[in-house]
Amino acid sequence: MADWYRQKAWSTEIEEFYFSKLKKSRDKAQYLKIQAIELVETKQTQLLDVAEMLLNKLFTDFPENRFDRSSSLVTMGKIYDLRGNPDKALAYYKQAMEFEKVYPQVKLRHILILLSWL
Repeated sequence: MADWYRQKAWSTEIEEFYFSKLKKSRDKAQYLKIQAIELVETKQTQLLDVAEMLLNKLFTDFPENRFDRSSSLVTMGKIYDLRGNPDKALAYYKQAMEFEKVYPQVKLRHILILLSWL
């Protein structure tokens, strides 16, 4: 069985299970990001919506989290790229690059990730 934060599908039951585990976890932002990435990798439209919701929760609930922010912005860009909205995707990719300029200690090779997705 996959880790609770690496679901490849989403339903009401999975959502309840996921958020019950998230509530008890220490690094909630990281688990939100990882789950969003797992869903984006499926490229399924309805799961992109869930991934976006999880990332928005990360941005809203953990605005001080610098470590996961850049990669989460790249993932948001990927969501919009998969939806066929390259302008919005590019805006998120640019935000990730700008964030890494301000916080260079959290650079995580996002340019390479970005290039592999294009």
